[in-house]
Amino acid sequence: MDLFDDLISFNSYDPADDAHLAVAEFCFMHIIQKELQDFVTDWNSHRIRKTITSGCPGGIPNELYDLPHLEGFSNHMRAVNEEEVETLFTEASAPLSTTSPYIRSLCIELCAINRRRLPGDRQSAINLFIEIINSIQQ
Repeated sequence: MDLFDDLISFNSYDPADDAHLAVAEFCFMHIIQKELQDFVTDWNSHRIRKTITSGCPGGIPNELYDLPHLEGFSNHMRAVNEEEVETLFTEASAPLSTTSPYIRSLCIELCAINRRRLPGDRQSAINLFIEIINSIQQ
């Protein structure tokens, strides 16, 4: 993202600094996740034009997946063994957070002291990031 390049160029963010990385994750991760989810929603609900040369069907991705019969396609879903699925979920691990528990608790504490909430947009996240980094460096 250009955002992080800008923070680096203004000497506000050092990706080699573990504290900076942890604070960036705390401030920006949920915003990045929301933007990714918005993209997925937009993509899966947009209309794809049918073209003769591509061989791909036209339509709306969610409808093509969930309701293939509406476009004259077959549903190729297969039954799965529920125990195998449960085993996969049990064995799968959640993505690891790079945030140390100490830095994360410090971020939460600084937000509480300063009566700050998690930011809802990029600019608020930048402001919170800079505020927390400045507090840590004092």
